[in-house]
Amino acid sequence: MIENWNFHGYVAIPLEVYSRKYIGETTYDSANAIENGEFVNAMFKILSVEFNGLDEIKEFVDKCRDYEGKPASQIPIETAIDLFDEFKQILQTIN
Repeated sequence: MIENWNFHGYVAIPLEVYSRKYIGETTYDSANAIENGEFVNAMFKILSVEFNGLDEIKEFVDKCRDYEGKPASQIPIETAIDLFDEFKQILQTIN
């Protein structure tokens, strides 16, 4: 576990940066929105743009379903880290 880990700094802000890059400056998901329940949806939006849908990454989508719409406080730290790491790995495979 990362000492002093917090969802906002390690997941929400970096995911906002990805969102700005892939979705656009006017329609991105903010770090606050990501932390307050848009974590899974923000990842899905980015991956949908890159894959023209989510069918190619169904296994990842299925792993995320239980956390869709949940704020960071309701997602176990290890789960958040694992899902965000897998999301970044998926993006690396297409870029």
